[in-house]
Amino acid sequence: MSTTIHKVPATHAWQWFKEAYGLFKQQKLVWIGMCVFYILIYIASLQIPVVGSILLAAIAPVFTAGLLLAARKRSDNQTVKFTDLFLGWRNHLRPLLSFAALMLPLILVENFVGENLVPTPGHSVPPIYWYAFAAFMLIHSVLMYAPALLVFKGVPLIQAVALSSRGVLKNWAAIVLSALLQIALAMLSVITLGLALIVLVPVMCLIGYTSWRDIYTDDTLPSIA
Repeated sequence: MSTTIHKVPATHAWQWFKEAYGLFKQQKLVWIGMCVFYILIYIASLQIPVVGSILLAAIAPVFTAGLLLAARKRSDNQTVKFTDLFLGWRNHLRPLLSFAALMLPLILVENFVGENLVPTPGHSVPPIYWYAFAAFMLIHSVLMYAPALLVFKGVPLIQAVALSSRGVLKNWAAIVLSALLQIALAMLSVITLGLALIVLVPVMCLIGYTSWRDIYTDDTLPSIA
């Protein structure tokens, strides 16, 4: 399959959101259930010193792939099931664990930096930690499409990383606008005492699929069994 990278207008950020919401509204409870389960696993992992970071590095790409594959099913008018969250474990575990291994050192250092960003009485946070935090956010951003490239295109890990970086840099305006839109909607959720996040979080996850589809491919992707 082709791995052409399209440059899309920044206004496509709104299109990604609308398409993601379209996928969500067809099976709301399933998407909410998958995201709540993932969040609970994430929080539980954070409670485990050191090992928790390793666990998070391992499971994050695999669950992300599950959500992407479920989105592909829904876009193909297939019924999404809660167990689709584990499609990455069943069908693409090896490449996703390779990506997790690549990310592990970054996450460990990132956690150390994050702990030092919490100010203590009488001490300010050294600027170096803020610079490091910004660098980590940038790295996460340029690698955001690697899991999708691994599971949908079947490309090798290094190629997936390179293609993800190129796609993000080529479409940085649309991606930044999409991020700002999501941040604005998250802030507005305060009006609903945070209840709107029940809808917003799954839609934000689905934007990972709709934006990837727009940027990377015109192909008719194979159906997900």
